[in-house]
Parts: sequence; structure tokens; C-alpha cells
Amino acid sequence: SFLREMRETFSFLAELFGAFLVQCLMLCQCSVTYIILRIRNRSKPIPPNVFPLRDFSGPGHISIIIPAYKEVDTIGACLQRLNDCISEPNLVEVIVVDAGGGDGTMEKVREAAEGSLSGLTLRTANLPHDSKGGRGATLIAGVAASKGDIILFLHADTVVLPGFDGLLRSELAKDSVLATAFSFGVNRDSVVAPIAGLAWMEWTVNIRSSILELPFGDQAIAMTRQRLDAVGGVPDVPIMEDFELVQKLRRIGAAGSGRIKTLDAKVLCSGRRWQEKGVWRTNLLNQVIMTAYVYFGFTPAQIYSWYYSVPFLRSGDGKTKAS
Repeated sequence: SFLREMRETFSFLAELFGAFLVQCLMLCQCSVTYIILRIRNRSKPIPPNVFPLRDFSGPGHISIIIPAYKEVDTIGACLQRLNDCISEPNLVEVIVVDAGGGDGTMEKVREAAEGSLSGLTLRTANLPHDSKGGRGATLIAGVAASKGDIILFLHADTVVLPGFDGLLRSELAKDSVLATAFSFGVNRDSVVAPIAGLAWMEWTVNIRSSILELPFGDQAIAMTRQRLDAVGGVPDVPIMEDFELVQKLRRIGAAGSGRIKTLDAKVLCSGRRWQEKGVWRTNLLNQVIMTAYVYFGFTPAQIYSWYYSVPFLRSGDGKTKAS
């Protein structure tokens, strides 16, 4: 029993040390990229239509875009949370985009729309018939079906907190705020045992997001429709669409148009991936992928095949430069 406890303690400390090193590596790599990006883009022209920020057509309607691929186990709880947390439901629409999977996700959405969540403006959207799919195409389909002044991209397993919609309206009405992301947290209810380095990871991710202006999709990125259109919309790539969109915003921010603001309010994402492989293994893979993409010219289709271990069949790679 004593030896087992010692082994478990040693294993936990080793995982903790690994998480410390990997997250330090992440901050160093992201800092170098950020400095280079700002130097390269500080004198470039700001795209038209970024300024002036137009008044909302109404009091600031929000369209929440939820990409759904095999989310049958999460979509019901996601919609219920939104129903409970939206402060002004008459000013919010939720659009769930069917990304395939055929597991009954969209049936659950339709049941929710007709049942207990009938007070929530809830609609569905589908990918165009000629679409090859992928994350970017899914978000594009959601935006095309939306009507709001503000677009919020939300993962189905991300937990929002009460009143988030009012906070988005007040922040995105400011000229200096190009986009927002919520502070990052991991939903402790989604893990069954302590995960070494989890709190350290949360802290470093929020440093990356707030100081280096590099949030990812699990932080619920939001912006006005005007500014999304001004930067060319969501990139039509199978993966890395959140990174590519944020890079567009960072470039015009470096030219003097504003910044991506990380809000103090948190959203909580599922801890399943870190529970399965640990913090350092999961995040080291993410850093290898990011390095391959940014510095070695790997395409989104190649990254997709690598990450999911299946080929992405599509003509062209749709990639834009990462810096």
C-alpha cells in the first residue's frame, strides 16, 4: 500500500512537471509569434468597414452558432444551459448547425425546440450540398443562417454563465474591442479524478489569451457581424478555423484598429481530453500541431488528417498565411 501510494505520488508529480514545461513552451512560442506578427502588420492599412463601428440595427441581437457533430450526449444540456443563462431571450437566437454524424443530435435539437425550450429562439442549419464539411464550413453555414448583430461561436460542451449575453453587448459596442473571448476554465464536473497541472494550464491559457490576444474556439469567441464581414468571414478550412480567424483580427489590431479582449467572466469547457491523456501529453500534441502549421507550412487538410487520423478529401487547402 505504501509503495503504491509512493508510485501514485511520483506519477502525479511527474505529470505536474511535464505540464509546467509544456505550458512554458507554449507561452514562449506564442510570445515570439505575437511579436513577429505585430512588427509585420503595424504599418499595414486597416481593411475598410472595420471603422466606424455602426450602431446595432436594434438593441444588439445575438446569434449563437453551435457546430454539432455527434453531440447527442451534450446538446440537450447545452441548450438547457443557454435557456437558463440568457438574460434577454427575445434578443438572442440559437442556431445549431448539422455537421453530420447521424447520431440523433439534430432530432434532440428539434425535440427541445418543440418542448421545454419553446421559449428559446432555436433554429437549425445544414451544410450546403456541395460542401466537403469541416469546422470552417460548419461555422460559415451558421453565420449565413443567422440574423443577429453579434455572432457568438459556442462549442456544445462549453458551459456559459448567467448574463453572458448582456456582457457581450456592452463590450462589443466599444470601438476598441474587435472581438471578445471569455476567460478559460475546465469544468471540474466533467472529470472523475484530479488532473495534474490543470490549474496551471488554465492560468497560462488565460495569459496567452489576454496578453497575447490568442484565444481559441473553446473560449466562445464573439464579434459584431460588421467586423466579421470586414475580415472576410470565417475561413473555410477543415480545422484551425478559430486560429485563422483570430490571426486576421490580430493583424488588423496590430495596425491600430483595436484588440481582442478576454473578458473576466469564464466559460468552462469539458475536461475529457485532459482526463484521458493528461495535460502535458494533450497540450504537447497541440503545440507540435501549431508549430507544424505556423512555421512549417502544413495545410489545414494535413493537420486534420493528422489530428483525427482520417484523410480530409477536399480540393485545395484554403489556408491563409499564419503571420
